[in-house]
Amino acid sequence: MSGAGSALAAVHAAAMSSTAVQVPPAPGAAAPPAAATVTTAAELAGAFPDLCAAIRAEGATAERARIIGIEAHAMAGHEALIATMKADATVTPDMAAGRILAAEKVARGQQAQAIVDVEKVTGKVVAAPQSHPTAAAASEVEKGSTPDGWKAEYASSAALQAEFATVDDYVSLKVAESAGKVRVLGARR
Repeated sequence: MSGAGSALAAVHAAAMSSTAVQVPPAPGAAAPPAAATVTTAAELAGAFPDLCAAIRAEGATAERARIIGIEAHAMAGHEALIATMKADATVTPDMAAGRILAAEKVARGQQAQAIVDVEKVTGKVVAAPQSHPTAAAASEVEKGSTPDGWKAEYASSAALQAEFATVDDYVSLKVAESAGKVRVLGARR
């Protein structure tokens, strides 16, 4: 095993136990005093500065990748959850995906329940009765929408007869109105 590998193993062993660790000197590096015991991060950095810099760089890269992985799973409405998971160093991107999915399921369930609740309330509303036009009203609609109907309308209205010289003048206006060629701006009657 290389010197860096054995030093890394020593750092790992130190992290796993609470006792001081004997660190062997790195090859080609100035050897620490015989039987030196490293008990603090500062002493480790002093004894192995290159190794500590490499460990820091690797840790920073891993943390950036973790945060980017969590952000890749972000969904609108879950911003607070994403921020909480980014702050918790123990949360991996896979764990974040599971938590976001669970939160989204809860949100969708609440939306579905809200729709059901609205349906319960609006389902009790009775439909408005349909009005059926009477024969007189139907003849009024028919009377005012065809040339024969307009002629009958003209014949039964003294106001229309006073306004238009002939029945053909009135029918011509109504035909032009129904075709969208003419628009009457004021009330005639």
